[in-house]
Amino acid sequence: MTILNRLNIEKNITAQEASLASVSMRELFSNWLVDDNAKKYSVEVILSCLDKISDYSIQKKISVIGIWEYMQFNAFKPVYNKLLEAKLLRVTDRSTYKVFIVAGQLYLKFLKEKPWIKKVSLTGEFIEDVTVKEQVHVDNQSGKVIDPEDVIAWLITQPNANGTLYLKQVVRQYMRSLRSAPMKLSALPIGSRDVFVCCTVSELDKLWSIFKTAPNYKKVNSDMSGMFSAGLGVYRRYLESIAGNDNQNVAAQLVKAPKQESTPSCSDILLKTLEGHFQNGFRSNSPIELRRFRRFVMEDYDEEITLSDEELNKLILSFGTLFEGKVYIIQTDAIERIKSTIDSAINEGAEIVFYSTFYEQNEDWLFSASIISEEMLKNTLMSLYPQCIHKKNYLALEVQSGSELAKIRCEVLRVWGNNVLLSCEQLSERLPYIPIDKIKYILSQNGDFIWNSEGVYAYIGKVDIADEEHIAIADFVAAAYLKDGYSSLSDIPLSEIAERNYELSLTAVQNAAFAIVLAEKYDKRGKIIIRKGDILNALSIMKEHCRSLEKCSLRDLLDFERELTGEIHRWIPMEAGYAIMIRVDEDTFLAEKYVRFNVSEIDNVIDQFVEDNYLPLRSITTFSVFPDCGQAWNLFLLESYCRRFSERFRFEVLAVNSKNAGVIVRKNYIVSYIEIMADAVAVSNIELEKIAIEDFLCCNGYIGRRSYAKVDELIEMVKAIRERRD
Repeated sequence: MTILNRLNIEKNITAQEASLASVSMRELFSNWLVDDNAKKYSVEVILSCLDKISDYSIQKKISVIGIWEYMQFNAFKPVYNKLLEAKLLRVTDRSTYKVFIVAGQLYLKFLKEKPWIKKVSLTGEFIEDVTVKEQVHVDNQSGKVIDPEDVIAWLITQPNANGTLYLKQVVRQYMRSLRSAPMKLSALPIGSRDVFVCCTVSELDKLWSIFKTAPNYKKVNSDMSGMFSAGLGVYRRYLESIAGNDNQNVAAQLVKAPKQESTPSCSDILLKTLEGHFQNGFRSNSPIELRRFRRFVMEDYDEEITLSDEELNKLILSFGTLFEGKVYIIQTDAIERIKSTIDSAINEGAEIVFYSTFYEQNEDWLFSASIISEEMLKNTLMSLYPQCIHKKNYLALEVQSGSELAKIRCEVLRVWGNNVLLSCEQLSERLPYIPIDKIKYILSQNGDFIWNSEGVYAYIGKVDIADEEHIAIADFVAAAYLKDGYSSLSDIPLSEIAERNYELSLTAVQNAAFAIVLAEKYDKRGKIIIRKGDILNALSIMKEHCRSLEKCSLRDLLDFERELTGEIHRWIPMEAGYAIMIRVDEDTFLAEKYVRFNVSEIDNVIDQFVEDNYLPLRSITTFSVFPDCGQAWNLFLLESYCRRFSERFRFEVLAVNSKNAGVIVRKNYIVSYIEIMADAVAVSNIELEKIAIEDFLCCNGYIGRRSYAKVDELIEMVKAIRERRD
């Protein structure tokens, strides 16, 4: 064990500890972790986490110094607690936050144990115990620390080598690099690596020389696009100015001597050239663009860029955003505005942001800031929020798992509040970064939401149904199902529930009652309720309904079928009506008991009209010879008779209708309906053309409208019939 220094116990221990640098603390902490103190996570994971948290704490102004600069337990403890309370960190970077809970506790334990100081009770001395090489001190005579904001405030008022002022965003990047880069340098002697404790040029030069001895110095600087060395250069100029020796030559060195490290003026030149001459983007890796760029720099600044094309292109890339092969300069204030807007949404609880709606909401300033499309916005957000989930259409936090629709549902519920009813437009205002079409889809397709009126929905959790009403509804439906094989929402007694939930329409109350009480055991088809697994036979139910009726209109049957299935299928109620009841006119169906058919006499009359094997119903134009049946004879009544009561005739038709289309056919004439139509067309001698055939069939009562899908097949049949007859 090497003893590096002996200190008198009466001296201020804190002052002695200040000689340890932030990065040396990182190395000491690393050694301490290796000594069997890192259990849950690896040493590398813990150090990487604290590096990220250190940058985050400064960026969010939770701390004015980096984590590695804390050497006192009591000083770091409140910072640790503040970071644990940082909701944005917890939401946007859960993995880092999770590791930090443990890593921060370990660093607190490390600071409490102070393994670099060993008390020797017999001598009353403190011994710094570290296995590193010779300690190097920076001779800070004043004990002061420079505020980076003072450097920024001064530098943006100063001209660079080309006579233009430094850009604030560039200078701020320099200051950040001076905070973060020293922490990444390896294998340096123990000593202060806090650049801002250097208050004179000589102190900075000495520290800079130490930095250059790090084996990874060039890599760290290169990874930061030269920002580290450039930052040291501008900081040196600031120190010269406060010492009364403002030497402006430092800022001009890199452009003229590219073998040296980058300077601020180079950054200014790059940015201003890109902003001034490449507003529509700089095409990366284009020799022509690179030549233009060099020419503009020479024309505007009288400077020659001697970097290679590859080096220059890489440097340009570091200052912009690459999109579809072009580099765009997105202003720092635009990036900060994007981040501020997204962070604000996250802090309010948002867990999903669609790129399209975010761009639509902010297109005016996004486009002017060189973010020219949704895809470019997506790329920008991916770089700003690497910890988030980035899908094709949206950004999402890891907090809420599940599909896109599941996330939208959660967002709708999050903003629903205490409202009973909300419109799609109201929800869209509360969820500005979710497309309204997707909100509408969730409302219409998810069982948590009940349709109330056009564009307005109720949340099922806000519908008030008492426990005793639950029981009453379930019992009512069970009894109806046992009796009829189904139940109807329209029959369930819901008056008290409707009064209590007065904001809801009757339809909404009915659907809510089903969803809350019945959905677990029953399915709903329109307003008809059947047990899960059963198949709804609407025609059978309609027939049963007709058996219970004495009289009804066609409209009554259509309305019942609409309640049954939720739609209108005219053939179902009409087939049911004809099968169970008797249609006595165009709009009226009666029970059988109201009609008395004398079958033999009626068949004899029909036989006089049907000279061959069939006759269109409309061909019967007089009913004077038909026997009395208790109702006035007409084509509708005759159709009902032929369908169910005649012994010698049947009724054939393509589809049930109210136009008296169809044919009376002798029961012993066994042919299909298309064969009947083919025979009729063949006998007519009309031309075999689609329009002519459809006109003939419609006008003569074989079909209800001038449209028939199988005309081609019919024509072939007619040709065959005519050939046989010839």
